[in-house]
Amino acid sequence: MTKVVDDIDKLLLPRYLLNDVYPYPEGVQLEFKKTFHINQLSKYRETICAFLNTNGGHMIFGVLDNCTIQGCQLADSEKDRILLYVDSIYNILKKTNGENIEPNCIKIYFEEIAKDLFIIIISCYKNNFLVSNDKNYAYQFLGGDSWIRMNASNMKTNYGKLYNVQDILNIKNKMYRKHDEIVNKYKKDYNKCEDNTIIFINNILIKKKDMEQKLEKKKEYTKYYNYYLLNFCWAILFVLFLEYKKLSV
Repeated sequence: MTKVVDDIDKLLLPRYLLNDVYPYPEGVQLEFKKTFHINQLSKYRETICAFLNTNGGHMIFGVLDNCTIQGCQLADSEKDRILLYVDSIYNILKKTNGENIEPNCIKIYFEEIAKDLFIIIISCYKNNFLVSNDKNYAYQFLGGDSWIRMNASNMKTNYGKLYNVQDILNIKNKMYRKHDEIVNKYKKDYNKCEDNTIIFINNILIKKKDMEQKLEKKKEYTKYYNYYLLNFCWAILFVLFLEYKKLSV
């Protein structure tokens, strides 16, 4: 394992000469790249994040794995693209508590070692306030992914997605809409239940009224039936009485 130094700038050379051998090997604070590939930006971001989360470090482009300095061919337009790339990291890399990273913790240098041949150095400086095992001061990308530096590689971890103010507002609005949908659904169900209850009660009242009308008619029928039956009985008795009188005479 490469020794961790107090001042990582001690790992940088005062001068870079073509075909010289870099005196320090790759390790916890050094990462060599043969050249700068635009399609490897995500990998470079991982290493930058890992350096920031450990002891700082340098990613040096133009040095072979065997420590031979060979440089990178760069035009002025390519330099601008690389500078913009490094600046863009400040927009997507945050502390886990949502704060922005310090403006000077990532720096980039171009060292010319021959005509249009450069060494590119991306230096990452550890936050002085970084507290060991305190995830609030670690660095992560907005999606939650983060890296820490091992011996000469990066190990991925995840702290959970970071939300900005607009994200939180969108989440709240989504929750409010969901709440309103649920309330409206229950209101509809309640109204439907209430309507069904009213219909049910009305049906009972209608049936009750019909039953009362039938009972009233039955009472009237019974009343007249009893009246005529009684008169009929009295008529029979009267006839029988007359017949008895005749027989008596």
